[in-house]
Amino acid sequence: MTSTITADEHAETEPETATLAADIILLGMRDGHLHVLLIQRRWDPFQGHWALPGGCVDVGEEIVVAAHRELDEETGFKVARLHQFAAYTEPGRDPRGRVCSFVFLVRVNGTPEPAAGDDAAEARWFGVEDIRTGAVELAFDHKRIIRDALLYAFDPDIAEHPVNAVRTR
Repeated sequence: MTSTITADEHAETEPETATLAADIILLGMRDGHLHVLLIQRRWDPFQGHWALPGGCVDVGEEIVVAAHRELDEETGFKVARLHQFAAYTEPGRDPRGRVCSFVFLVRVNGTPEPAAGDDAAEARWFGVEDIRTGAVELAFDHKRIIRDALLYAFDPDIAEHPVNAVRTR
């Protein structure tokens, strides 16, 4: 016996298409306090909210290459090495659709001055305590990502890497 599948049943079985993204957590110490670098979003969704530097992976681009590119475009920083520590894939993370974000982490020496660009209206270091207490309103699920990263950040395999002082703009 042959079974037939209706168009509605077929639509339910097609795989969901997701956008790939790379987000970057930069951690640095200032005056004995841990800080995280955030960018203020220039565009919707969450225009004006603070977020991790990052963005969509271009067609044909490796995710780690996208992370380096986004970090440079939005903060003016180049780092020698990024550590991938997690992927966030939950539906509903982004109001534009399914976005799967690969998150990278780097600890830097101090809190060097960023140069906002591209999708970032501003880039600024924030004390981790301000993130934890909710004093800074974050876009997407970035508060959760930062919280998770803080548990991972002080693994002995994650060494501090100096930020290249050469600006691209």
